[in-house]
Amino acid sequence: MRFAIIFIFFTITFFNNMNAQKSITTDSLGRKVLVGQFSWEEWNKQMDWQIPQDYCINISNCFHLSEIINKKKIKFLIFGGSWCGDTKSELPKIMKIFRSCEFSNYELIGVDRAKYEPSMRFVEFNIERVPTLIILSKNEEIGRIVEFPKNDWFEDIKQIIE
Repeated sequence: MRFAIIFIFFTITFFNNMNAQKSITTDSLGRKVLVGQFSWEEWNKQMDWQIPQDYCINISNCFHLSEIINKKKIKFLIFGGSWCGDTKSELPKIMKIFRSCEFSNYELIGVDRAKYEPSMRFVEFNIERVPTLIILSKNEEIGRIVEFPKNDWFEDIKQIIE
C-alpha cells in the first residue's frame, strides 16, 4: 500500500512537470533562467532586452522573403538561453527581423544551461549551443544558424530559405 501511494505521487509529479510549458527560475549567480516556450513580449518583460536600433534591415527585402515563407510553409524555432551572453546579443536582432518583416510563424524556446526544456524538442533537434535558429519547411529542417550568422541574420535566413 505504501509503495502504491509513493508510486502514484511520483507519477503525478512526473506528468505535471512534463506538462509544465514554461518556468522562470534563477541560477546560482542569481540570473533569471527562462525555460520553455515564451513569446518575445514575455521574454523581454522578464529580461528587458532591447531590440537594437543600430541593427538595420532593408524592409524592401521583406516582401519577397514573406512570399517564399508562405509558399514553402516555413516555420522558425529559436532556442535561446536567458543566461547566455550570445543569446542576449543575437536574439534581439532576430526579433527585429521578425517584427520588421511581420514574421509570426516562430516559436521562442528557452533552455537551461543543460539545454533542457519541457517539450523535449531540444533532444529532437540536438541543441548544443544557443542561440540556435532552426528553419523548417513543411515540418522538415532545411537549415539552422547556431550562435552567430556567417554574414548577417537576414541574409543567412534568406539564403537558407531560397
